[in-house]
Amino acid sequence: MLDLDAQPDTEVSLVELAVGHWMYWMQFADADRDTFQKVLVPIDRTKETEMVLPKANKLLHSEGDGILLHVIRNNREVAAATGGNNRGSDLLGECRAEVMAYLTELAGRLRDDSKRWRCDVIEATSVAEGVATYAAREGVDFIVMNTHERKGLAKLTRRSIAKQIKQKTPVGARIFRSCDLAPR
Repeated sequence: MLDLDAQPDTEVSLVELAVGHWMYWMQFADADRDTFQKVLVPIDRTKETEMVLPKANKLLHSEGDGILLHVIRNNREVAAATGGNNRGSDLLGECRAEVMAYLTELAGRLRDDSKRWRCDVIEATSVAEGVATYAAREGVDFIVMNTHERKGLAKLTRRSIAKQIKQKTPVGARIFRSCDLAPR
């Protein structure tokens, strides 16, 4: 016969049981909370942009794919730099190779056993349009980028590329200001 009034060897209240379960699940909750499978970081080859990389690495899921992207503005810039001669395509190739080497070095700093970072260089008429098109084509989940702080007249006349990117893409984006990234 089963004795219903018998006490178990150890008494555990419902509160202790709930706290134990909560602590058990919290050890797993931080592992992938607020992380994304595919993170895009537009790189403009400045130190401020490099300071975004650790933040982007934390937002990338442990088994996710990260992309470092540089946008070369169309051949008009190359043609203007070369005076319109035929050497423009050679300069574009040299520029692409130089940027790819730079991005590869940055990706090397971010790699660990589980996270994957790859690099890409594209050509577009505007940086914002190039990043937005690339993000849509690659199925990016999140964009992490830096915005340069403008002062004086530049603040009134120059539009933020980071804000343009955020407006053009339907995915989430996190924009860091340089003052937020500076070591204190």
